[in-house]
Amino acid sequence: MKYATLCFLFLVSGLSGCWLFDDCNTPGTVDFLIPATLTPAQDTFRIGDTIHIVSSFSDAVFETETKRHYLLKDWCFIPITSVIRIDTNPALSYDGLLDFRVLLNPEHNYGSVRFSGITNLFGEYSYHDQRYHLDFALIPQKAGLYMFSHGSGLDYRIDRQNFPGKCRGTLSFVHTQLNNGADNNIHLLAQSPDPRFKEMLSSPEKRFQRSGGYCFVVVE
Repeated sequence: MKYATLCFLFLVSGLSGCWLFDDCNTPGTVDFLIPATLTPAQDTFRIGDTIHIVSSFSDAVFETETKRHYLLKDWCFIPITSVIRIDTNPALSYDGLLDFRVLLNPEHNYGSVRFSGITNLFGEYSYHDQRYHLDFALIPQKAGLYMFSHGSGLDYRIDRQNFPGKCRGTLSFVHTQLNNGADNNIHLLAQSPDPRFKEMLSSPEKRFQRSGGYCFVVVE
C-alpha cells in the first residue's frame, strides 16, 4: 500500500505540529478521544463468527483535558488494528491477525500492512459530511486466546492538523475509547502464561484501554 512503511513511522509519535491562533485556549497538550465499537461484545467466539468493528464520529471531536469539543476538519487520523495470540509463553504470535479472515470496506483507505515482521491493519478514516468513518470485520479461523487493539495516531507532517483555538506549542494526542469505556474482558489477560500481558493489569488505562484493547477466546 502506498502509505505503508513511511506513514507507520509517524504514527508512533501521535502528535501534531505547532500552530498559533490569536484566540488560543488550549493547554500544553490536548488529547482527543476517538470512539469505536466491537460487536458482539462477548468474551467467547466460535470459529466462523463475525466480529464487527466500527468507528464513526463527528468532526467536532471531544478533548479530554479541556472537556470541550473542537472542530477538526479533515484531519489525518491514522487508525491501526492489531491482534496478538496470548495463550503461550512467550506469546505464540504477534501476527495473530493472520488467524482471522479480514473483511474490508472498499470505501476506506485501510488494509493489511506488514511492518517489522508483524501484520496489522493500517490506513485512514474516510471523511465526508462532517463525519469520520471506518468499519471492517474479522472472522476467526483458529482457536486460541487473543488480545485485539484498535488505536489511533496522527500524521503530524500534514498542514491540516490544526484547529481554531490551538495555542503555539500545544501538542495533540489521540486515543481510542472502545465500547464506551467498558472493561472489554481485560480480566482474560490474567489467563496468559506470558507475564508481559499480566503486567498490563497494573496500568490498564495506559496499556490497554487507550489503545482500544479487547480480549476474547475463540473456540472450535
